[in-house]
Amino acid sequence: MAEPTLTDLRAVLRERADDVIVPEPPLDAVRVAVRSGRRRTAVRAVAVAGALAAAVAGIVALGIGRHDEHPQPAGPLPSPSRVDELPHGPPTDVAYVVGRTLYLGSTEIELTQDVFGLSQVASEVAYRYRDGQLFLVSTDDPTPTPELIARDAEGPAAISPAGDYLTYQRHTDDGAVTLVVHPIDGGEDLVQAVPAKPSCCDNPFTIDGITGDGVIASMPALGRVWLWRIEFADVTGTLRSAGLERVALAGFPDAYVDQVTPDLLVLSGNINLVAGTVEGDRFVEDDCCAAVRGIRAESYDLRDPEGERVAFVREGLLYVRDLDTMADTTIKLPKAEAGPSLRWEDKDHVLVALDLGSQSVLVRCSTEGRCERVAQLVGAMSLAR
Repeated sequence: MAEPTLTDLRAVLRERADDVIVPEPPLDAVRVAVRSGRRRTAVRAVAVAGALAAAVAGIVALGIGRHDEHPQPAGPLPSPSRVDELPHGPPTDVAYVVGRTLYLGSTEIELTQDVFGLSQVASEVAYRYRDGQLFLVSTDDPTPTPELIARDAEGPAAISPAGDYLTYQRHTDDGAVTLVVHPIDGGEDLVQAVPAKPSCCDNPFTIDGITGDGVIASMPALGRVWLWRIEFADVTGTLRSAGLERVALAGFPDAYVDQVTPDLLVLSGNINLVAGTVEGDRFVEDDCCAAVRGIRAESYDLRDPEGERVAFVREGLLYVRDLDTMADTTIKLPKAEAGPSLRWEDKDHVLVALDLGSQSVLVRCSTEGRCERVAQLVGAMSLAR
C-alpha cells in the first residue's frame, strides 16, 4: 500500500471536519503512557502522519478516560506560576488544618485547641491536642463527628494501611514509654512496653508509621528502630502481638526513619534518602528504589497508590519521578515563602500546601502537569501525613 501524501491527508481532514471539532493542543503538551502495575509492558503506537496524531492526542487531552470523582485540573500546560492564575478546583478528601479548623472535604470542624499531629489513611483521620487528647474521625460519615480515643496520648498517632487499627504512645508514672494499639472497629487495646527510656526533648521516642508487617517506632538520637508485629487472632478477631523486634540498620550510619509506606521504610540523614524493607530483623535497601537514593528535596512523598512513583519538591518545582525509568515530569509551582509540604491525593494527583506568608494555598497538580487551587486561606496549613 502506497504511503499517503500530504494531499491525501488534507482531503481526509476536510471530509472529517464536520464530524468533530478538536482544538489542536501544543505538541509538547501531549504525553500518552500505558502502564500496568510495577512490572509493566510498554505499549507503543506509531502515528501514520503528524497531523492525524495531533488530532487523536487532542481528543485524549479533552478528557477521554477521566474518572468522575477527580477530573483532571483545568489549568493549561505548562501550569501558571502565579496563584491568582490558577483555576479553582473541587475540595479534597485529604484532611488538612488551618488555625483551629479541620477541613474534611466540604466539611469544616471547629477545634478547641491547636493540633499536634494529623494522620490519615483512606477515610480514617486521627489528630491530637497538646494536652494529650487523641481523636478519630471518618470522612465516610455523612456528618463527620470526632471520637475521643485517649486523654493521655503523646506524639503523632499512626493508622494501619488497612484502616483497622491506630497506634499511639503514652508514658507511665515512672517515665517509661508504652505503645498502644487501638482497634478502630472496637475491641480491647493492646499495650507493649518499649525497651528504652527517652530523655525528653533531645531523645524522643517516635511512632514513625505502620507497614504491612506492623508498627515502626524509633529513637532517632540513638539510631534505634523497632518493629512491633501486629497480628489478628484467626477466630476471635482480637489483636495479638509478637512483641517488639529491634531492626538493625547496618550500613546506614546516622540514618533515621523519615517516612513509612505500606511496603517501604524511607531512611534519611547523611545518606540523603534510601528506601527499603525489613527482612527478618534487618533493614535491606529495596532494588525498586534506586530512583529515591540521593534525592535532596524540601518535601517528598513515596506513597503513590500504585507504588510506581515518588513526588518531591525542590527549588519551586514539583517532580513526579518514575521509580523504574527514573524519568521526571517537572511542574513549576507558584512562588512560596517557605518550604511546601505535599502528599499524593490519588494515583493521578499530588496535593501541595504552599506558605504565602499571611496565607496558605492548597494546590492540586495532575501527574501530567495541570494545576488548580483547592483552597486559599489565612494562616498556616498542615496536611495530613
